[in-house]
Amino acid sequence: MPAGAPFFDLARRNLLQDQLGAAVLDELDQVYWDGAPRLLQRLQDAVASGDRWACEGLLHTIAGSSLDLGLAAVAKAAREERRHHAAGLAIDVAAIEAALLGTLSARLGVGNSASDGAASTAAGAPAQ
Repeated sequence: MPAGAPFFDLARRNLLQDQLGAAVLDELDQVYWDGAPRLLQRLQDAVASGDRWACEGLLHTIAGSSLDLGLAAVAKAAREERRHHAAGLAIDVAAIEAALLGTLSARLGVGNSASDGAASTAAGAPAQ
């Protein structure tokens, strides 16, 4: 992701925090980040085996859960790969992985500009 990329939908994140509270949002984030590596591995396996239905389902799950939590860059990457998949093109799992890693780095405030760090704090990352 380029520097300054919109990793988060801050309006969505703020709405979730207002509706659910910071503790519940933190718990949902933890569940998401704990499960992300398994979903990515399952997607890689489905791509390798040519299982089109599994690919579609996993891309849908990644896009939807990311969108629900306001993780805009990951949702965008997964939706783009769904479009590729629907058009019969290869799925670029690395593009989704890059979006996940970029978003996680921004969330943790690792190697980001001041503006990305502000987005991370607003998105529920611990203040640095």
